[in-house]
Amino acid sequence: NLALWAMYTNMKGVRIKLKSNLFADKILLVEQESCFMPIQKIAPITSYYTIFDQQPNIIHWVYGPFKVDYVETLKDTYKCAINNYKCNENTPDETLMHNISTFELGQKKVNHWEYENEWRYKISLPVNISGSAYALSKISAEMIISPEFIDIPLKAKIEEILVGPEVTEQETEELNEFLKAQKLSIEIKKSDIRVNRKKT
Repeated sequence: NLALWAMYTNMKGVRIKLKSNLFADKILLVEQESCFMPIQKIAPITSYYTIFDQQPNIIHWVYGPFKVDYVETLKDTYKCAINNYKCNENTPDETLMHNISTFELGQKKVNHWEYENEWRYKISLPVNISGSAYALSKISAEMIISPEFIDIPLKAKIEEILVGPEVTEQETEELNEFLKAQKLSIEIKKSDIRVNRKKT
C-alpha cells in the first residue's frame, strides 16, 4: 500500500514476490496449544552462540510464515514472553524472578502498525532465561556472542518484481539490464498506485 511504499522506499523501491516456502521445499505444521505453527527444515547452519556456554548452536528450522498479532500496548507485546514469579510467599517484590521464553518474542506488535498486515519468519532457538531483574540486568553486551546476520539460502525462485509508484522507465530498464547480467528472467511490473505531487 501507499504507506509502505512511502515509509520503506520513498516511492522508488521494489517489492519482491516469492512463494511462502522461502527456505525449504516443504512446510511442516506442528500443533501448538492454540494453533498450528508452520516450520521449515533447512540445511544445518552453525552460526549462533548463546551467552551461557559460548558453544555454537546448530539451527535446523525456520518458523513461519506466521501472522503478526497486533496488541494495544508495548507491554502487551511481551506479555507471553515474560512471566514473573516468586520463589516463595516471603520473597520481596524487589527480588521477583523473571522467566523469559525467547521463542515467544517477535510475535506481537503494537496496533498502530496494523495497516502493515505483517507476516514473519523466525530463526529461533527455544531458550528460557530465568533470574531476578537485578541479575539479568548484569548481563553485559560483552557476554553476548552472536553474528551480525545469519544467511539462509533461498529455496524459492523470485516470481515477480513490482517497482514503486515513482520508479521511472529508465530506472526500470536499468533493473532489467541488471537482471539480465545476473542471468535472471523475472517479470517486472509497475505499481498501479498513482501519486500526484504538488509542485512548489
